[in-house]
Amino acid sequence: APGHGGNPLTKWTPGSYTREDIPATPSVVDVAPFATGNVHEHLIDCITAGHQPPVSNARFARHVTEVLLAGLKSAKSGLPVNVESRI
Repeated sequence: APGHGGNPLTKWTPGSYTREDIPATPSVVDVAPFATGNVHEHLIDCITAGHQPPVSNARFARHVTEVLLAGLKSAKSGLPVNVESRI
């Protein structure tokens, strides 16, 4: 599994949040500093300290949710729906 047993974990950063033709950029994330301990503890520490966690990204998660909601709206209406992300 990625990030376990020495296997690399790849983080994909969008090339653009508004243009689909710009490819995402992969980068390897060193998970060694987070290999021990509780991941929930680490997340709370990041929130408390005001640091962005190295792998999860709330802004990108919001964008993904907006894309999924637009897909549902399009499926219901049968029409294309513009994704208006607030990233």
